[in-house]
Formats: sequence, C-alpha cells, structure tokens
Amino acid sequence: MKQIIGLDVGFGNTKSVWANPASQNFGPMNEVCFPSLVPPCHNPSLEKIEGMGVRDRAVVEIEGRSYFVGREASAADTLRILDSEFIHRHEYRALMAGAFYYYLKATGAVTQSIDLLVLGLPVSAFQGKRGELKKIGSRIHRVPLPKSLQQQAGRDTIDFFAKQVVVVPQPYGSLRLSMNDTAGDNDMFELDEGLTLVIDPGFCTLDWFVSSGLEPQFELCGSFDGGVSQILREVAHAAGLALGVGDLNLVTVERALSTGMLNLSGRRIDFAPYQAMARSVALSVVDEFLLNFNFQKVGITRVVLSGGGAHHYLNALRERLPGFEITAAHDSVMDNARGFWLIGQDFLGAEQVAA
Repeated sequence: MKQIIGLDVGFGNTKSVWANPASQNFGPMNEVCFPSLVPPCHNPSLEKIEGMGVRDRAVVEIEGRSYFVGREASAADTLRILDSEFIHRHEYRALMAGAFYYYLKATGAVTQSIDLLVLGLPVSAFQGKRGELKKIGSRIHRVPLPKSLQQQAGRDTIDFFAKQVVVVPQPYGSLRLSMNDTAGDNDMFELDEGLTLVIDPGFCTLDWFVSSGLEPQFELCGSFDGGVSQILREVAHAAGLALGVGDLNLVTVERALSTGMLNLSGRRIDFAPYQAMARSVALSVVDEFLLNFNFQKVGITRVVLSGGGAHHYLNALRERLPGFEITAAHDSVMDNARGFWLIGQDFLGAEQVAA
C-alpha cells in the first residue's frame, strides 16, 4: 500500500498528515501540529539520558548543529523565524525532520521511505521556489527515532526519504479539502458553476487562491504581507508602550490574545482591550485585501477561510462581505495539510493508497 505524508511547514506552525482525513478512523494519531519554533540544543547528549525529562520534543541535527523541535520544543517564548528564504534554512529542514519523527512515532514502524511527500508554498513564492522546495523535500533526511523504536532499529536516528515529491500552493490544500467535504464520495469534481475563493491568512502573509472546480486561476490569485504577524506586531507595540516595557514578544502576545490575560513580570494583566485592538487590525487587513481583490469583477460563488490565522479574520470578513457564506473549520490550522494528503491520493490513485 502506498504511504503519503502531507506536510505544511509554516512560519507559525508545522502541520503533517499521514492518513486519509476523510476516513472514519481518522484521528489525532494520524496528524500532528506543533509550533515552528526551533531553539538550539547545546547539549544533545543530555537529552539521551534516561529520566532527564519527558517533554514532547526531539533533537534534530542538521549539518553539525542540533535543534529542539516538537510540541514542547521550548518552555520560553522563542521567536519564530520570519525569513523569505526560510526553505533554505537549517531550521526548515529541522521542522521537516520533526514531522517525520512524529510519523514514525505514531505508526510504530521503523521505515526509511514513503511513496509521496506533498509540500506547500505561499502563493507569492510558489512560481519562483517550487523547484527549489522539491529538491529540498527529495533529499535524505536524518530523523531522530522515538525511544520506543530505538532498540528495534539498533540506533537512535534513521535516514528517511520520499520516493516522489509534489509541491503545491498552500491554499490549494484547503481547496481540495473543502471540495472533499462538500461534494460527497465520488462527485467532488462535479461542482456547480462558478469560482471558489480560498482566503488563507498565514503567519506572515494573507494568500488568496481562486479556482474553477479544482482548476487554479493563477491570474486571480495573490498575496500580501497581512498575516497574523501583522496583528501581533501592532498589538505588541501598543501593549508594550502602554506597559512601559518596549515591544512585547510576538509569542507572548499570541498567547495573551488567546487567553485574554498577559503574564508579565509576575503580574496578570487583563488583555481584553488588546483583543479589541486585534479585531480592529484584522478589519484593516481585510480592507486592504478588498482593495487588491475586486469581488464585483470576479464571479465568486464560494468563499473558504482556512489556515491557523482564520479565527482572527472570520468576523472581519463576514462584516465586509455580508452577501457571502464564508465557511471555516474549527481546526482550520490543519486544512492545508489535510488537503495535501488528499492531493497525494489523487496523484497516486485512490485504490493504491493506504488509509
């Protein structure tokens, strides 16, 4: 049976799916999401000592440098990497290896290869970087083995590779997933006439992707710097100025917006006023998007909101587009990766793919 991994490495989170998201048996053991935080590990040998902690992370070595990756990569508010050349950095490869580590841990098998790896790029980077990312995905990856598999393998790492690699625009994954959810078992290509718009606010950019059925309309797609980090930066600056501490760490702000409470120097500070500010910034970003995308000239019939930043923008989009039904999954952070798996299934043929 063919084995597929859909892997979406974002600035905010790394998401990976290795089983059919439409299957009745699909669950938490078939996917993983962890922060794209890659703090350096200065003493990797300490992590191998039994009884030295049970944090949910792994140590990945890339060209002589060691990094922590995983759900609990760091207890500190480690900064995310915001670099247009992210795919060429050691940290990107470390996050890929971390995703493969979770795949091996969940499947419980010491395997060195999969049949297909599906990766994604922001719309703005797709044309220029897809060939480069395919080469990166196609290389041999040194992956740490979970402790439960090390005795079976007789070592603590494994060389892991994909026999084939496909690179797609990130929102195409959400499009593919939404059509699977909407159309039924075998009719996903027999959709009503009109165009589907996928709006995908990532950590750095707000991407939009237009398609007729599953046929991309690249001349109508676009991207600009309007992702979640824009909201976080403005809130970080305003809150830090008001508190007299300088701009706050973006990870700290992200957590405070989620919980409504900021922990700062032993104090608990009500963050509700800044939640209102975040909503205002999101509205401004949506207004900028509408200046770039003219709904009056494009026959959009469906609007899908996806990505980890979807919840920041849902109300703003509904306010500005009252005539459209905007669908968004409650766990939309996984939409692209789940769709990537389905794209891989289409690529290889459904009858050959392991569920």
